This record gives sequence, C-alpha cells and structure tokens, in this order.
Amino acid sequence: MGAKAGAQLGHAGRQYPIEALPSVAPSPVPFTPESRVPQELTIEGIKEVVEAFRQSARRARKAGFDVIEIHTAHGYLLNEFLSPKANFRTDEYGGSHENRYRIVREVIDAVRSQWEGPLFLRISSTDYLDGGNTPADFLIYGAWMKEQGVDLIDCSSGGMAMVKVDSYPNYQVPAAELIRREVGIMTGAVGLIETGRQADEIIRNRRADIVLVGREMLKDPFWARTAADDLKVAIEVPGQYTRYGSAWQRTVKPVEAAPVEATMA
Repeated sequence: MGAKAGAQLGHAGRQYPIEALPSVAPSPVPFTPESRVPQELTIEGIKEVVEAFRQSARRARKAGFDVIEIHTAHGYLLNEFLSPKANFRTDEYGGSHENRYRIVREVIDAVRSQWEGPLFLRISSTDYLDGGNTPADFLIYGAWMKEQGVDLIDCSSGGMAMVKVDSYPNYQVPAAELIRREVGIMTGAVGLIETGRQADEIIRNRRADIVLVGREMLKDPFWARTAADDLKVAIEVPGQYTRYGSAWQRTVKPVEAAPVEATMA
C-alpha cells in the first residue's frame, strides 16, 4: 500500500517486567523503593548489550524495514546510563557526560555497522528531577549523535522516576525546537499533539521537522483524515473507501452488451 515501516530497538534495563528473569542497569538502583534491585551490568554485559543491538539492526535490515529508531528514553537502559539519577558508576561508563554517553556511542556505531537507512534516536529530554538531565544536557549529547550519523532526534521526556508531569498540548515541543536550533539536527515533536492545526503550526514555524502522533491514532485510526479536515485540506482517499475500490478498477473490465439481432415473428 506504499506505507513505510519502522523498527524501534530498545532494552528495558531495570524496568524489565518479568520477575522470573533478572533485570539489569548501570547501577543497582531500583526504579521505585518497591521495585526489585537490578543487577549492575559488568563490562562484559555491556558488550553483550551492544552486540544485541547490532544483531537487531541486522535483522531489521534483513526484514525490510525502512527506518530504525534507537530507544534511549523513558527510563529504559540507555536512558539509565545517560542519567546521573540512575548511573552511579565510577568506571569508564559513569561520571562525566562523555562516560555516561559511552554505551550510547557504542550502540549507535554498532547499529550503523548494519544499517545505512534513516536512523532516529528517541530521548527523554528532561528527567523532571533535581540533578537529572535537562534539555541543556542534550545539546551536548545531541552534538555527538549528529557526529555519529543519527538523522533525527525524537524528543520525548520523563520516565526516570515516578513523578507527576504537568502535561499540556505541545508541552514537549520546546525541547525539539531547542535541539533543532542549537545542534542543527532534525528533530521530531511529540506530546499531546492532538489536532491537525497543532501539527501544522509546529512544522510551519520550524519548531521540529516531523510530528509523531501515537495516542491520538490509537483513539482515532482515521486521525490523518481528521487532521486534514481540521486544516481543510483535500487528501487522496484510498480506493477501498470509494464506491469502486482501486483494486476492483484494476482487475475488472466493463462487460460489453451482447449485440441484439432484430427478429420478426
């Protein structure tokens, strides 16, 4: 049908939900006081994670995907390494921005060794925690991502702790706008973008390069049509929604009337 397919590659880290199997993290710090304590990844374990991303990218390429996104947000493993609120390591994978970014750097390189197509990377631009990451930190990380060949940074937020977020329409767009402007890399905007007019304003004002819509499309599978109506824009309607679908038009030929011979009684 002409659609493009993307694969998101991620590791849940300490948020791994299956109790029968171990969860891992940069440091043995639980997500909440009630959560189980994760195992601290060894250097060998980090190498295994990086190799798993490499093999995932290889499988995505073999399967025919068009886009890969590396999940580095929402308290998942790579986000845990980036955040000083979850990473308390004293080796080469902890401490400075450069050290906390090291596993992300290795993962990007591993994925790029298997993937030549568009590469997105999803971030949590802020931890919403004192002493945690903020959009200013991602100006540093974002510059490195750009150098490594990441094509677009998908700017979400949160997930490092159970905190109440003051969410409102377009509340995460400023981070996408900041990183786009200061780093000079394409960004994606997300977060309570509910209408066509909202999305149009973001793109027209160059606050981001794409708008990524999730929950609204779950609530309204025809959101693209709804957004077009909101903007009073005519869009092409799939043939299946017309009286005679495009497939029918391609395969069925009109039946010509048989000749009628005049007869006389």
